[in-house]
Amino acid sequence: MTQSRLSGLIVAGFGLILLLVLIPYGTERVDYGWLRPSGLPSALAWVLILSGLWAAWENAGTRADAGQLLRALGLLGFFAVELWLIGRIGFMIAAPVMTLALMLLVGERRPGWLALGALGVPSAIWLTVSQLLDRPLP
Repeated sequence: MTQSRLSGLIVAGFGLILLLVLIPYGTERVDYGWLRPSGLPSALAWVLILSGLWAAWENAGTRADAGQLLRALGLLGFFAVELWLIGRIGFMIAAPVMTLALMLLVGERRPGWLALGALGVPSAIWLTVSQLLDRPLP
């Protein structure tokens, strides 16, 4: 099986797990508001499903490379550490630190972009989730 096909099927499978198991289990049902708690996560799960299927269908010509697989597993481990840290010390402390670490890991060295990524992206997430959607962050 090719790398693109395998990764596409994994992404689509994760989207299905989100849509059918995790989102219904982790969101509450409400009858008020213009955006239901499961609305945005469900839409993004559909994006994952469709994107994964598209990647599996379109890019079937390359073979899997062990180095790329190890880098992908390393990134998955990085995100697992980030989720653990967010649970331990909270989003507002862990997210900027881990965002900066990820940007440095992928090779970004420009100070302006590092500052914008490390401070701007977590701030935008906090503003959207905590303030606009009125949902707590850990």
